[in-house]
Amino acid sequence: MKILLIEDDESLANLVQETLTKQQHYLVDCATDGLEGLELAENFGYDLILLDLVLPKLDGIQLCQKLRSQGDRTPILLLTAQDALTKKVKGLDAGADDYLVKPFELDELLARIRALLRRGNDTLLPILHWQGLNLDPNSCQVNYCDQPLKLTAKEYALLELFLRHPQRIFSQSSLLDQIWSFDEFPSENAVRTQIKGLRQKLKQVGASADFIETIYGMGYRLKQSATAFTEPTKSKIVKPKQSATKLPDLNNIWLQHRAKYLAHLETLTQAIQFLKNELNAKNSLAEAIQIAHTLAGSLGTFGLKKASKYAGQIEQKLKNYSQLTVDDFNLLEQLIEKLNRELNQSFKTSDNLLFLTPRPRTTTYRHKLLIIDDDSALTQVLMSEANTWGLETTVANNLEQARKIVNQNIPDIVLLDLFFPEAIEGGFELLEELTTKQPPIPTIVFTAKESLTTRVKVARLGGKLFLQKPISSYQVLEAIAQVLEQFYPSVAKILVVDEQQKTLDELRQLLAPWGFQVILLADSRQFWQIIEQSLPDLVILQLELPEISGIELCQVVRNDPNWHQLPILAISQSQDEQMIQQAFAAGIDDYLCLPLNPQQLITRIFNRLDKERYRRQQSEIDTLTGVLNRKAFILQINRLLNLAKRQDKPLCFIVIDLDNFKHINDCYGHDAGDLVLRYLGKLLNQLFRKEDVVARWGGEEFVLGLYDVSQESGNHKLEHLLATFCQHNFTDSRDRKFQVSFSGGLAEYPRDGQHLETLYQVADRRLYQAKAQGKNLIV
Repeated sequence: MKILLIEDDESLANLVQETLTKQQHYLVDCATDGLEGLELAENFGYDLILLDLVLPKLDGIQLCQKLRSQGDRTPILLLTAQDALTKKVKGLDAGADDYLVKPFELDELLARIRALLRRGNDTLLPILHWQGLNLDPNSCQVNYCDQPLKLTAKEYALLELFLRHPQRIFSQSSLLDQIWSFDEFPSENAVRTQIKGLRQKLKQVGASADFIETIYGMGYRLKQSATAFTEPTKSKIVKPKQSATKLPDLNNIWLQHRAKYLAHLETLTQAIQFLKNELNAKNSLAEAIQIAHTLAGSLGTFGLKKASKYAGQIEQKLKNYSQLTVDDFNLLEQLIEKLNRELNQSFKTSDNLLFLTPRPRTTTYRHKLLIIDDDSALTQVLMSEANTWGLETTVANNLEQARKIVNQNIPDIVLLDLFFPEAIEGGFELLEELTTKQPPIPTIVFTAKESLTTRVKVARLGGKLFLQKPISSYQVLEAIAQVLEQFYPSVAKILVVDEQQKTLDELRQLLAPWGFQVILLADSRQFWQIIEQSLPDLVILQLELPEISGIELCQVVRNDPNWHQLPILAISQSQDEQMIQQAFAAGIDDYLCLPLNPQQLITRIFNRLDKERYRRQQSEIDTLTGVLNRKAFILQINRLLNLAKRQDKPLCFIVIDLDNFKHINDCYGHDAGDLVLRYLGKLLNQLFRKEDVVARWGGEEFVLGLYDVSQESGNHKLEHLLATFCQHNFTDSRDRKFQVSFSGGLAEYPRDGQHLETLYQVADRRLYQAKAQGKNLIV
């Protein structure tokens, strides 16, 4: 989730940003005035905007009105210390979705953010069938005539590819492109080896030896010409559960910013004295009201409830300056004295703290996992692995303890062993309890006792996956991540292009409840600018457009190497077959006739997004680390460089390399090395923006491209990443703990170069300077 925070009080902004980034794992951009905030909102896509009402250069209501007039429907939450009804009404009438009066409690802020971001999704990939063979993309399980197949990752990917395209003949080079990542550099012998292994495993469970047949001189395909069919997998989506959120240490944050607020108080004291003596009254009054307003809005969020109350009383008195008497000025001085006392007392011993109760959150990263298993050694290994995946893990060693945990603190997902000594059928009973809750809790069964009867019973009771012991901890966490992705899918951005405002509004109202971020465009002449700035995941395109037709826009997209795979769904009033054929020839993926059938539209959107996600996972994502591979990075960084050139913006290019990584592999084993690479990949995806390009260049080397970021800012972000990464404790298979660092080199476009090759050379040279200076360093 990406949030834009527009707040001129730097200390309050830092507190909110730290809460959202470190505790909630949202990505947060900050602006300190209205014009800067408007520029960010116009150029980048956000899931939510937190907007202060009183801002320099452009106030919150004007900013809100400008965004809404441009068709921007991003949810806006107003933050204001002005709790007068007229201000609230003006803000909501300007287009805000909600408001929060300062001072506010952080848990209330988080709850309102969750309410605006809440979404649901109940679409899963269909199960593929072919002549007794069943492949479930949702559980990654394969069986032939009810006999399970244990496949390697490559064998599974090959089989799924064949099942999705049963009539297609795949050449060896085509399989290399679609199954192997760009940096693996396999030969065609690798294809033959994997095909041979897959055929042998199919034969072992009773399939024919030529289930995958060789078409000599051409390639491979499934035998016979029957078409695979799919059946929808029925499931209920589980909305994010309530989970405890650790709020930031307000004491430490307050100590960092207390001096600033004391300086504000001193200025306020002087301004009131000037007002009392009628010296420079006009300027002093404006300054005093502004400072009192800031203090009233910010101090309560730090837990200083009384201080916030005193500042609010001062603000109200000053607004009636013309009617103030000598007694009123005496009261103001008393309030100043009380406020000063509150700010100078020890934060820890204050009696007026707002003790913040943890609230639920909806982050897609820190989900809560409950492991129910009586094998303490196994649960210890799983907890360690789960920590590297960013999961909050709790363990229950028996069924009674598990029920208590579920009743007190609902988990997001459960890993359940079915069989316990004290209750033979107890695991099944608990599984039924978990899956019949409202909403149900997704549960993965994890057991050593395997039979068809057990599998059928688990399926009937609503289990989401069936894992048979023994299985590696990494495979278990992969399965957990897969289920979490289904139940908590990332928000997709959809660009809707139509000249009719009525159609745009209808589509926004239809798509928004499903959790999509909807970008509306009425002027087709701005299409290319918007598509490069907003980075949509799918386009809904009206074919009949003035100036530039929808078919022409589709051709433009298909002709660009960076965007040619973008899913395009065309809509039109026309049912003319010739025009529809022209649209498909131009490259549209699907077509719907107006008026739209809502259910049909949503189904087709999810279908296209699922297919595109699958394609990207196969062709663009490094499977070990979860970041882009080199081939995908080259395409995307060149797109960002072109955008930076047109917009006259900087771009920070970064190369990082793990320190002493060969020693890690030699000393702790390659599994431990993989653990390090996976953790770094997850950290990179977590700490950097969605529009940043992050990739594994090869081996232990990673590259990043940060649009509209200077080298200085990039260095600051990288220092934060390094500090976080170095603090992490890794554990190998022999329970030995170790830590790892990395070195980094930076270059900036256009100062250090205007092309990828030049920027890489500069950054790589600086990387090795860092290595030569002792490693664990950024240059």
